[in-house]
Amino acid sequence: MSRNRKPLTLGEKLRIIEEAEKRNGATKASIARDLNIPESSLKTILAKKDSILLNAAKFGLNRKATKDGKYAAMEKALVECQLQPLDAGVIKCMKQKYRKFLVQRRLAGMERKQLDKKLSVLDAMHYIASAWDAVTPETIANSFRHCGFNRSGACSTSEAAVPVDDEPEFGSLELPGSFADYVGADDDVAVCSEVSLDDIIETVRPDTAGTSDEEEMDDAAEASARNGAACAQDYKHFFKEAL
Repeated sequence: MSRNRKPLTLGEKLRIIEEAEKRNGATKASIARDLNIPESSLKTILAKKDSILLNAAKFGLNRKATKDGKYAAMEKALVECQLQPLDAGVIKCMKQKYRKFLVQRRLAGMERKQLDKKLSVLDAMHYIASAWDAVTPETIANSFRHCGFNRSGACSTSEAAVPVDDEPEFGSLELPGSFADYVGADDDVAVCSEVSLDDIIETVRPDTAGTSDEEEMDDAAEASARNGAACAQDYKHFFKEAL
C-alpha cells in the first residue's frame, strides 16, 4: 500500500462513512482494506462524521481542506458586530429629534394652511443633519458607558434609561397614540437585521412656569420662530429651483 496518498474530498469521505455503516458487522481493518485506505484514516473519518457532514453541506463535496479560523471566537465577534443593531441609544435619540422636526414642520404647515404631504430628500437630509447636531455629548458618553467602555476608576454603572416623553406639540395634531409610539413606530421594521433598541435618552423640558406676561412673550417668540422656519424652508426651495 503506497504511503503517498492524495487527500480525500468530502464526497469521498461521505462514501467511506456510508460503506462502513452498511458493513456494520465487519471489522475496521477489513473495511479499510477493501476501501484501500489505512485503518487509521478510517477511524479518523468515522470519529469526525458529524464534522464531515457539516463541512460537506457548507463547502460542497469537492472540497478537501476545511480549516476553520485560528481564533474562532474573535471571528464570531467580528461578524456579530456587523450584524447587531445599534442599540446603545445614540440612534434612538437621533431618531426622536428627527421625528420632532417632522412634527414641527407639520404644525408650521397647519398654521400657514399649506400642508406639504411629501418630504423631499433635501429636506430629509437637512433634518437628519440637524438631529445629529442636537445629540448631546452626554448621550454619546452614556452610550459608550452602557456598552462597557469605562475608564479605569470611573463609575461602571450606566445611567438609567429615560423614556421618550410626549412632546406638547404632538398633542396639537390630535393623532392616536403618544409621541413615544410615533418615535418607535418603525422599531420592528427589519432593514438589514432585527432591530432592538434600548431607550437611553435624556430629554430636557423647558420650564413652562411663569407669569401671564411671560407666557404671552413665549407665544410670540414661538410664532416668530415658526415663521422664521417657514421662511428658511421657502429659501431652500428657491435656491434648489434656481440651481
